[in-house]
Amino acid sequence: MKNKLRMWLGVLVAFVMFGVGGATAFADSADQYDITKYDEHVQFQKDGTAHVTVKMTYAFNKSMHGVYFQQGLGEHVKQVGPVQASVNGVAAQPYNGGDTGLELQSYQASSDQEKGVRFKLYHPVAAGDTIQVTWQYTLSNLINSYNDVDELNWRIIGNNWDVPFDQMQLTVAFPQQPLNDTRTWQHGKTATKGKWDGTHSRWTFSQKDYPSQSPLELHMMLPKTTFNPNAQVHRVNDEGRQKILKQEAQLQRQAAQRKRTVQIIEWVLIAGTAVCLLSAVWFWKRTRPFVAFVRNDRRLYDVPDDHLAPAVVGERLSEEWMPTERSLSATYMDMIARHYVAVEEDPQGRRKDKRFKLVKDPSDLALFEQQALQILFREELVVGATRRSRKLKLSEQESRTYRKQVRTYRKQVQQASQTTWLNLKEISALKKGIKFGWYLLIAIFLGQIVLLAIDESVLTPTQVYGTLIGVVLAAVIVFWRQRYLEYDYTGVGLPHALAWHQYANMLGQIGRMPEREIEEVVLWDRLMAYAVILDEGKTVAKELKKLDLQAVEAAPLNDLLIAFALIGPYQIRTNTAVATPSSGSGLSFGAGGTSGGFGGSSGGGAF
Repeated sequence: MKNKLRMWLGVLVAFVMFGVGGATAFADSADQYDITKYDEHVQFQKDGTAHVTVKMTYAFNKSMHGVYFQQGLGEHVKQVGPVQASVNGVAAQPYNGGDTGLELQSYQASSDQEKGVRFKLYHPVAAGDTIQVTWQYTLSNLINSYNDVDELNWRIIGNNWDVPFDQMQLTVAFPQQPLNDTRTWQHGKTATKGKWDGTHSRWTFSQKDYPSQSPLELHMMLPKTTFNPNAQVHRVNDEGRQKILKQEAQLQRQAAQRKRTVQIIEWVLIAGTAVCLLSAVWFWKRTRPFVAFVRNDRRLYDVPDDHLAPAVVGERLSEEWMPTERSLSATYMDMIARHYVAVEEDPQGRRKDKRFKLVKDPSDLALFEQQALQILFREELVVGATRRSRKLKLSEQESRTYRKQVRTYRKQVQQASQTTWLNLKEISALKKGIKFGWYLLIAIFLGQIVLLAIDESVLTPTQVYGTLIGVVLAAVIVFWRQRYLEYDYTGVGLPHALAWHQYANMLGQIGRMPEREIEEVVLWDRLMAYAVILDEGKTVAKELKKLDLQAVEAAPLNDLLIAFALIGPYQIRTNTAVATPSSGSGLSFGAGGTSGGFGGSSGGGAF
């Protein structure tokens, strides 16, 4: 369960918090090799020394130089005698340079300053190779010998294993059989418990999928008869039994308190998840009408209300969701269709260059329409004013002025709109609720990760998976449905919005209509302006280019299509100068508790 939990948590953290990118050191190691089997056997002798034999099976996914094993020694433990290593039963020779050999190194861990020894085995391997490595060495002074009892306090598995063990087996055996009057404690994150066999005087531990970087500490209290009087032990002139029992009792109280705290917090997280799920279900139901609005595929062939300027329609439909650049583009299309602006050949430019010319007095236009023309021509609005397409690119100074003018334009559009079809009060309340919900979901998710890091053995799979699945399900519902908030219309506004939506459906399907019907539709001069504001400008322009324009020459289609190419939707920018249309760019307008055992820095891997 633990390994699977970590896997899913890793996937979820990557998806929710960080996205894909930046592999960790653990991920790098996991990609390079696996440890399919780890078997450690510790045999204590009567003289207090311990003969350690570790058998490991490596499976490599890429070429590497060898493997290493390190043993933390703490303050008193010593590594004595020779160190032996073998690969597939062949003994390794001392390293004297080159590609093969066994090198012994000393180290001091940066995390806790523990000193230790590192066995570095040079043995080149290729991707796909599997090798069995055996380490053999002897330790002394592992035992703390008090006046009344002996103590073993050893992190037999250290912190520094970069990859998990597919199968792990540990055995710690003592020379005296049977061995009675012993006490055994185990500390670590795993829920699997080791077994003490007093008859055969050995402690064993076995687990599949043992996670990386998860220390396992063995703490034992042994009778004084376990070792010889002159054994190689660390002697402590003090009574140890009560000290050890008091320490473990304190750890047990702390563990019990931690478990209670973890369980209380877990149930709070579960309750929070339930609230989020119920809220998400309610939100799902509340947004059904909005989804139905979007999915309404009926088509309306007559413009719902041609007395409303395209920019005003966009403002009433979408408010803050309407891009200003689309609103401006639609207004320009409307000015051309209503013959205030003409698109003509540029007499001073190249063969395909165009210019915009003000051909009608704009004083009777709405303020926002006059402001749009001011943005385009950048001079006093008098009949005959022109702007060459090659001069649409803004200078740095013009860009600053342009940004101010655009803000003024948007305010004037809002004033001209006077009303909105959106249910802004409910939208605001729902958005605040969604924002709080996202914070709550993130807090629950992070809280679950923290609880697993504190003590995952306290939690059941049902609790963990239930919480995580609930969080993900609620997040998916909210994420999927929140985009429909922009279609929350009032009872009065809904019929108007629906009519324009159905008109947009017709424009979006214009390519599937018979050519005769298309010609009848496009005879209306202002078609492109409304197509742009309804975000169907590109679709309509594409279909109009396919027509035989002579059949519909009454409509200024050529001018509209040229203008659309020059100042089409999403091509106006408020902060960046961009290329002119003649450049071919398509753009125009600028801008675990522990009893203190040694060996925490122990670990290993490959290099």
